[in-house]
Amino acid sequence: APLNSAFDNFTNPSGNELNTILANHVISGAAANAASLSNTYFNTAATNAESDNLSIYVNVDAGVKLNGVSLVAAADIVATNGIIHAVDTVIDLPTVVTFATADPNFSSLVGALTAEGQPDFVSVLSTPNGTAPAPFTVFAPTNDAFAALAEVPSGDVLTAVLNHHVIAGANIVSGDLSDGLTSPATLEGDTLTFAIDSDSNVTITDGSGNTEIGIIAVDVQANNGVIHAINKVMVPNTTN
Repeated sequence: APLNSAFDNFTNPSGNELNTILANHVISGAAANAASLSNTYFNTAATNAESDNLSIYVNVDAGVKLNGVSLVAAADIVATNGIIHAVDTVIDLPTVVTFATADPNFSSLVGALTAEGQPDFVSVLSTPNGTAPAPFTVFAPTNDAFAALAEVPSGDVLTAVLNHHVIAGANIVSGDLSDGLTSPATLEGDTLTFAIDSDSNVTITDGSGNTEIGIIAVDVQANNGVIHAINKVMVPNTTN
């Protein structure tokens, strides 16, 4: 629940509908006190244009912070039908950039996206829903995925690699994936192929033919797209 001062300072820069912004502050079916929280995602009552519930990221490394922007100022106001945590900032609808920057597991990815000489990926991936090229499906390598590389590419090669992790114009959630499915073209141009085993584990074959790229977390839902965390950096076809 945003404090009065939070509303006083909120300008709604994206012009999002107020009802949806308010719904983004509500988690249904859970009454979590502050002590029980950990670094994790919840689904809120807000939905995107495809009726998918938006995610919210909780970080407890230094107090309780929501989506990297709003700190809990007063916790554990207990009611008969739930619990309230007062927050110091209105939590606007998240973009895929919101979660990339809020979740420390993606700090290496953010470093690559903002490296010197790279396109303005932040502006592109902040495009509001309903405006091309949004929505986006982002396959986001974790810090461990980047750490496993013998060498992080740079320049035009890095641009191609990063573009190979993004599909524009589609909000592809885990329920849309099937065994043998070939994706639409990534921003780099190559496609991805998915495999699903008997235990419902999803792996990807990238543009270079590398297999066993695991999706380790699915459906981090932003207003302008969805993020799936992966355990390896994908490589596009280097011969075309």
